Amino acid sequence: MLPFFSRGKKILEQSKAVESSQIEKLDQKLVTSLAGKQFPKIHQWKLLPKFLTLGEKRLLKIIGVAALIGAALFAFFLSRDESRLEPASGGSLHEGVVGTPRFINPIRAASDADRDLARLIFSSLLFYDANGILRNDLAENVETNDSGALYTFTLKEAYWHDGEPVRAEDVLFTIKAIQDPAWKSPLWRSFKGVEVSAIDDRTVQFKLEKPYAPFIHALTVGIAPAHLWHNLDPEIAHLSVWATKPIGSGPWQFDTLTKTKEGALISYTLKKNTGYYGAVPWLDSLTISFYQNLKSALRALKENRIESLAFIPSSMRPELPNKRVNSHPLSIPSYTAVFWNARKNTSLEGAEVRRALSLAIDRQALSKETGGAPLDGLSDLLNAQTENLAKPQNLEEAQNLLSKNGWQKKDSFWQKNGEVLSLTLTSLLDPDYQKISEILAKSWETLGVKTSIATLDPAELKEALKTRNYEALLWGQILGGSHDLFPLWHSSQTDDPGLYLSSIKNRAVDALLENLTAVSDTAKQREGFEKIETLMEENPPAAILLRPTYWYAMTKNAHGVVLQNIFTPADRFLEASAWYVKRKFSFFKVQ
Repeated sequence: MLPFFSRGKKILEQSKAVESSQIEKLDQKLVTSLAGKQFPKIHQWKLLPKFLTLGEKRLLKIIGVAALIGAALFAFFLSRDESRLEPASGGSLHEGVVGTPRFINPIRAASDADRDLARLIFSSLLFYDANGILRNDLAENVETNDSGALYTFTLKEAYWHDGEPVRAEDVLFTIKAIQDPAWKSPLWRSFKGVEVSAIDDRTVQFKLEKPYAPFIHALTVGIAPAHLWHNLDPEIAHLSVWATKPIGSGPWQFDTLTKTKEGALISYTLKKNTGYYGAVPWLDSLTISFYQNLKSALRALKENRIESLAFIPSSMRPELPNKRVNSHPLSIPSYTAVFWNARKNTSLEGAEVRRALSLAIDRQALSKETGGAPLDGLSDLLNAQTENLAKPQNLEEAQNLLSKNGWQKKDSFWQKNGEVLSLTLTSLLDPDYQKISEILAKSWETLGVKTSIATLDPAELKEALKTRNYEALLWGQILGGSHDLFPLWHSSQTDDPGLYLSSIKNRAVDALLENLTAVSDTAKQREGFEKIETLMEENPPAAILLRPTYWYAMTKNAHGVVLQNIFTPADRFLEASAWYVKRKFSFFKVQ
């Protein structure tokens, strides 16, 4: 019986082997029969391992893994190709600002914090582009008559953040409010004697008493909504809801604000204006937080509570958290100078004394200590150069000038008629100003001039400026986009509210300044400045020291930040619509 069962089992196994072989042949026939007809389907691909040897299967696995790794590496390196990354909407940015806003409207904006918010929220007829060139903003078209005393603007179709259309009457109201003493606008000088009229809803006209080339630069001022402001009493307008929750027509609009329990402002959050007539911002929101001083703002940047901070002096740049932020240089047409006031110190009446004091200054030490570019005159500033332009310290020539003026060196100090040549330098309570003051004092003490320093807080300095209560004043001024020296250096502006801070008058300089107000050609303007500088060298009203260099710390997550040419601190926001933190990958982007 056993052989029988053994033989039966063997026959059964042979039958199964034949059956398996036949099935395999049928599978192979099924697959090969489709060749050249159509691409195999998924269930057909599943049969492929049946035709591969063990070595072929291993090779296929190696190729598959290599392909996956290669694809991953390709995607990784492609994603890091900046040329294939494009701006995308979304995200936010948080900036710190030193100071607290009081007048968030273009008519009364007086502080940097005021002007920062006004620049973001309100539009203007004209604005400066990244190259410092005037471009149309609310203005669709600008026409000037042959005499240069009549400007006609046609407005674009634009809307306020509350949906009301922007009209010529808004421009009319803004300019007339600036001219009205009741509004106490710091911009009144720019529109003194200017007649403004609305021709129709979209056309406004400015008529000047005489041609004044720098005037058109004044039209970068923001325009306020007449339908909200025209009935407000100027004396209490700052208490209005529109003063704290402003309505503008710019690319950013008010969203929220935060205050302390005592009512002090902590921050403003602005959201993008999706109905903006120009380029709508990429960022969804922009938050501005306010700090009492630069030290506390810098601490917030280090602690990552804010993402950007502007106007950091070069001396504080090493303190920046460079792993998280980029440092963008901010260079504006500004200068730091010592202004002479002979009304308070009669020793300064002699031009030789003022020239000697200027020659004794170690401008190289000032530049090294502050990071600013040393200057020797206003034409250096206009040439917009940053290399070393200053004349070297010349104590020998300074001593010769003092001797020529009748001073004699006794006991280390210069004396005349029994009086020691002495000088008090008034300066702001500020780290950089203090460093400059110390270097100036050291330079003048080395010359033999007894020097003391009076350091004032902002409120005290404001009063000293108003009353011109100083002998020598260390102060900085911004020239602006118009390069108009008239309000800063003409002797008619000597007393408050004028901006000429020296007591030294020069009729020849005044005449040149008056002539330059009708000049818009850059070459002719530079020629006039050089003539003015020559006269100032002979009879200096001030000692020009430095062009300050500041830095804008901005998170490395922010892109599209362009800061080539700005004329005021608030101008750093002119291109803020182009800033972005979100990016999208474009595989097929063509360069």
